[in-house]
Amino acid sequence: MVSFIRKKIVQSDNLGERLKEARQESGLTLTVIAQSINIAPKYLEAMEDNRLDDLPGPAYLKNFLKCYCAYLHLDFEDCWCLVDTEQCVRANSVNQRIKRRYLWSGPKFIRNLMVVVAATSILFFLGFKVKDIFVAPNLEIVEPVNGLITEARQVEIIGQAEPEVELVINNQNIFVNEAGEFTTQVDLQKGLNLIKITAKKRYSRIKEINLRILLKDSADN
Repeated sequence: MVSFIRKKIVQSDNLGERLKEARQESGLTLTVIAQSINIAPKYLEAMEDNRLDDLPGPAYLKNFLKCYCAYLHLDFEDCWCLVDTEQCVRANSVNQRIKRRYLWSGPKFIRNLMVVVAATSILFFLGFKVKDIFVAPNLEIVEPVNGLITEARQVEIIGQAEPEVELVINNQNIFVNEAGEFTTQVDLQKGLNLIKITAKKRYSRIKEINLRILLKDSADN
């Protein structure tokens, strides 16, 4: 219940004394006033004892003091001028150090660290997976060498790729075994032959190798 009894003007230059004198004039206890303005008695007592370091911070002090002054019919601006601002700054600094210490040493820090480590691991894993999905597959031609000159009408192409790739040689799909190995015969035409070999996974870029094979007619010797 808010008190409406007008009190005599309190002229003390000490904030705590001014608050305490006004409360004592009202004849009410800290507990009764705390219940009326919904502020813990320990904070009201801290203001009356000028122990501003015990308050959560300057913002809380201003709100608490405003409510307390309104209840005691004291001029808030006058009371606020009596606040030891340096003490408030020290109190806020202490609170910040306590919060940082708790953050770095308590269970909350361990939990946050575990979350960060887990999130980082997941991001790295996803990054590697994405790279594995979209990067062009490995493709190596064992035989023949590029620039081969031959008199044979066919050339055997032997190579190594990745399992489950889609391998195409001159627009023909070629079987790749579980080890990624493949072999096939390609007919040659007289003159220069361009053999185009491509390998692709489902969403990857295409890996392409071009072989140039020269079929030389034996009559040219």
